[in-house]
Amino acid sequence: MREDFITDYCQKISETEQQKEKRLQKIDQYIVLHYQDVIQEKEVARQVGMSTRSFCRFFNKTQYCKFSKYLNIRRIEISILLLKNTGYSIVDIAYRCGFSSPAYFGKIFKKMQGKTPGMYRKMSIT
Repeated sequence: MREDFITDYCQKISETEQQKEKRLQKIDQYIVLHYQDVIQEKEVARQVGMSTRSFCRFFNKTQYCKFSKYLNIRRIEISILLLKNTGYSIVDIAYRCGFSSPAYFGKIFKKMQGKTPGMYRKMSIT
């Protein structure tokens, strides 16, 4: 009887982990498809069948950061690819990556990478 309880408990934990992974994959898919758009937490929450409040708690607990920070990280990763592999202007890259302004893009980029997008591009060319 005790073994059945332990087996059931372990199975429920495993199912919960799988649900969590599926939810995180859906969130990431949504970001990949919409990173250039304005993305609101309430819309992502709706996409994964959660209230905004539950989504924020879930995201903070599983990713150890706020959704807005994670979204900026993903956008900066994409901007790095564009800086390295295209001739788009930095202004164009800022808007293509969903940033509301080139100045904000520059601020976030420098905070995360330690240099401006222009400096990063120059260093990646040489």
